[in-house]
Amino acid sequence: MHKDGGSADTPRTARFASFAPTFEAALRVPEFRRAASRVLIRSSFTPPEQVALGILVGEPEPTDGEDGTSIEVARKSDSCRARGNGPSARFRIDVVAAYNYTCALTGCRLTTVTAGSLVDAAHIRQFARLGSDKIGYGLALSKDAHWAFDSGLWSLTDDCRVIVVVGCFVEECPDVRPLGANHGQQNQLPAGRTLWPNLVNLAWHRRHKLQND
Repeated sequence: MHKDGGSADTPRTARFASFAPTFEAALRVPEFRRAASRVLIRSSFTPPEQVALGILVGEPEPTDGEDGTSIEVARKSDSCRARGNGPSARFRIDVVAAYNYTCALTGCRLTTVTAGSLVDAAHIRQFARLGSDKIGYGLALSKDAHWAFDSGLWSLTDDCRVIVVVGCFVEECPDVRPLGANHGQQNQLPAGRTLWPNLVNLAWHRRHKLQND
């Protein structure tokens, strides 16, 4: 409906929605909400995404996905990553969402209609050393930016400006912005300052990972 209370002509002009009374009543029943969540997750997301969302909503019983991928296997794999060096499902979802599915280095954003994203959730400091999945302990990075960050080719200052060790690599990027061109630029950041990169871990990354030219 329109903001003035009248019916909208198209979804594009709608500002509010109202539920049918029977559906609204059903939503007040916890069992119905849980069942609806399961149906939505299993019908609208890929198996790895089902695992991540299932962990968040407490979905207890994995099943096989429509493409034959075992969600039980995916859940076990995700659980192992959470205990080891890789990010947990919650960390990935929270960090990527905080950065609006945008690479913190390049500003690139690409999402698919099935909720896939161009970016990874990268730990500033290895998870095994840190043992924490707070948003401020990570960055949302595209695959190449993530690899270069983990390889120590670039890092961030305390005010989140990019440091690129230009003497440690040779690059040719005829159609895209080269890594070296990002030196000194302001990193893309979440809206809330409390979600910005943790300064202690940035200092650790500069000291232990950043290469010397």
